[in-house]
Amino acid sequence: MSHEASRHDPIEVPPDASPDVPSGIDRRVLDGLAVELGPTVIGKVIGVYLAELDGRLGHIHECRDDPARLARAAHALASPSATLGVWAVADPCRALEQSIEDGDATPERVTTLVAEIDAAIDPTRITLDRWIDGR
Repeated sequence: MSHEASRHDPIEVPPDASPDVPSGIDRRVLDGLAVELGPTVIGKVIGVYLAELDGRLGHIHECRDDPARLARAAHALASPSATLGVWAVADPCRALEQSIEDGDATPERVTTLVAEIDAAIDPTRITLDRWIDGR
């Protein structure tokens, strides 16, 4: 099942996030994980995700000139993002990985997709922090 079918009640953009960048986080996914794993475990999972976010993003930037490494770096960020319902990060990561696999990752396309990922990071961090605080 694609995540399109599972989207429901995305979390609103925090007021201190850029207003033109939606958080792109599916509350239903987070709430389901909280029920399945328990609030302590999901808090730790999100904490690890947030702690690794800058490193994974940095790796994407470091690998921009090496398509094979860039595809792996995009996948490494897409997977945990999708698991948590962070579509604003997962979707452009998956598009980047797919574009490289399809051989149509022009420098312009790579730049556009990496910019989408970059733009989603701060709203994601703010929204997940607030979600944890509200549990």
